[in-house]
Amino acid sequence: MVSNDAQPTQQADSSFIILVFSLAGWALLEAWAISVGASWYAHVFNALPGSILTVLALPRATAAAPGKAGGAKPASRGSAWALLLSALFPFLVGAFLGILFLSGALLLFGLLAACLCLAPWSRLAFTRDHVLLCSAVTLSGFFLPIALAYRDLDIVLFPLGCWVFWLCACCALLVRADKRRRAERRKKSERGDVATAP
Repeated sequence: MVSNDAQPTQQADSSFIILVFSLAGWALLEAWAISVGASWYAHVFNALPGSILTVLALPRATAAAPGKAGGAKPASRGSAWALLLSALFPFLVGAFLGILFLSGALLLFGLLAACLCLAPWSRLAFTRDHVLLCSAVTLSGFFLPIALAYRDLDIVLFPLGCWVFWLCACCALLVRADKRRRAERRKKSERGDVATAP
């Protein structure tokens, strides 16, 4: 039996990784379009899937944002340090993804991206309570090595990396939709059991 309190946590998990992969893939595709000198309608065409995936991720991220429940306590100095250490991990994960992307090891890059879709991000307080900020930190880690080696980077990697990110984001969306459907079925069955109980 899954409690109602566990559902926002599951949503925070998938929202974080979907948001990261959607925006990262969109940025890579835009970088490729700029590098090849694509026209303006190519940028509009690129924005369609990127914006759709981002919008699908944003409602869950907004719902999981901190401060919605009210009565939040101000963070102490110790909790601020713990939050900073928690933020370091997704930054390093993003940086490692960026290094794999730069090396051209797309198979390892894709395997790591797929594994990140299954990672239990809710166990980190930073990814659980600060989905949008954690996404920005992870994206910063990913694009930092790319920005440093941009001139020596093969532009063919941009659309390939975008394809990997968006494929993983679509798979994560399907998994999240299946979890929500199962949770709704559990709620209905529990309500039915309560209604039929003597």
